[in-house]
This record gives sequence, C-alpha cells and structure tokens, in this order.
Amino acid sequence: MKRSTVVGDAKQHINVVDEYRTSYGMFIRRNNPLITGIMQRVAEWAKLPVSHFEDMQVLRYGAGQQYRPHQDSILDEVQQPHGPRLATVLLYLNDVPEGGETAFPDTDASKWASPEVGAQVDPTLSECAKGSVAYRPQKGDAFMFWSFKPDGVSMDPFAQHTGCPPTKGVKWAAPMWIHSRPFRQDTANALHDPVEAVDPGVCEDVNPQCEQWAASGACETNKAYMAGNVEHHGYCRKACGVCSVCGANDRTCYEENRRKQGYLVYTEDDELAVEFDEGRPVVRVKQVTGRQGSCVAGGAACT
Repeated sequence: MKRSTVVGDAKQHINVVDEYRTSYGMFIRRNNPLITGIMQRVAEWAKLPVSHFEDMQVLRYGAGQQYRPHQDSILDEVQQPHGPRLATVLLYLNDVPEGGETAFPDTDASKWASPEVGAQVDPTLSECAKGSVAYRPQKGDAFMFWSFKPDGVSMDPFAQHTGCPPTKGVKWAAPMWIHSRPFRQDTANALHDPVEAVDPGVCEDVNPQCEQWAASGACETNKAYMAGNVEHHGYCRKACGVCSVCGANDRTCYEENRRKQGYLVYTEDDELAVEFDEGRPVVRVKQVTGRQGSCVAGGAACT
C-alpha cells in the first residue's frame, strides 16, 4: 500500500502526495473473481452495471490520518468517455475503536432524514464529525451516496465529505466508484504488472537490463519507470540507487526502504505484521481469536 494521492491538475490528470490526504491505499483489479463477486452485489444495490465500476480501492487510515473535505467527482469528467463518478459505495472492513467517521461537513444535524437519529448519534462522534451528518465505520457495513443530482450533470454540493482521522486504532475501508458510462473497458481485464508483486522493502531490480539502462542515464531520463514516483513502483530501484540492499532479517533497513518509496509500514495497531522467513519478508495475520494466516509480502493474498 502506498501513500494516497490527490488530483493536482484535473485536466492533465496529474496526482500528487499532499497532507490534505494522508491515508495509504492500493487498487485491486476488477478481473479478480472475489472483487467481481462483490461488485455484482453492489451493482444490484446501486442499480448500475458492473461495467461502470472502477477497480476497487483499499484504504488504510492510521491514527491521525485523514482526507479533508472533498468531492469524489470532478465536473470536467462529464465530458470524458466514461463520464463522472455518479456514486460512491464505501465498504467498511473493520471496527474502529474511536473516530474514523465519514462526515458531510456542509450539512448539520437538521439535515438528518430523522433528526431524532442525528441527536442520538452526534454525542458518539469524534470532534471531526460532530454537528454533521456522519457515519461511524462498522465492520461489514456498506454506505452509499451520490455525487451528482438526478439530471446527471449537476454536482450535489452536499456530497462533499471528509474521512475523519481515527483517534484510536486504524480504519480499513474499500471505496467503490461508479461512473455514468462504462469505465475504461480496455483495462478491465488487464493482467497485473510484474512489478506489483515486488515488495518495495526489498531492494531489487525487476528487469535484467536495469544495470545497462542505468549506465546510459535512464535513471534520470526515464525516472518514473526506473526509480518510481508517487504512483508507480520503479522497475530498477537497485540499479538507480534509490533503495538499500538489506541484510537478512534487517527490519530497520526493510522498513526504511518502504518509507522512502512512500509505502505503508505496519504498526502495532494493525492486524498484520511483517516477519522474516529465511531472510524474506512475510506478512502474517497477528494471532486473533479464531484466525491466523500468512502471505509473502507483495505477493499472494493472505489466507
């Protein structure tokens, strides 16, 4: 998982890392059978076809991490072939001890469909969400709202929302964005790039020609591909010298490599932890009642 980005230039589709949004996230392709099944269930609920869905994003908010007030859609996208994001469905993946609400700051308690419910809920909310229509994350719940009005061309100002910071523990959520028209069907069944299976904590090259390319100056002339950037994992990080080759079981070195590239380092609040098996990092599920498992970091999904 890598630091989340915000749109720096909507017309040029340039994303940047900014303190406005401090979570970590990743996308899971739509052609994953599990994700397809989830999308089919959500599509029945939203009354919009699966072909209009983006890939599913998974987000992790640590204590104090947030996404300040924002809209999920951009008016300029009305003219795009896939149209704007009409609706957002948030899947909540864990119970958050405190905070972490999805709040709508341009509303107030009087905008609750049931004022009585608002009056009952408000005292339980964190300071970030108090006085607003807000939803507290609970594992297994799904929450949907619309960014556009029924005419399909007018944005709903009340859809502006904020991801409040957890004040205790971490928050895991999976937003699903649904467009007005089919979304980039040419990428719907694309295979995962091999570089996505490389753990950024491990300093290694993906392509056997990396040393040759680096010697020709490609680390500067093709920096995004070679060394990586806010959106892409570099193919030749070792050859470009942007990471350190770590000794066996060197957790400090491993975690520093991840931080330098903007990737998540698990904390004691997470249910996952990195351990070393014969010198290779392995992500394991911490011992939780009735559950355990493991996966190779950056590789197969945990079981």
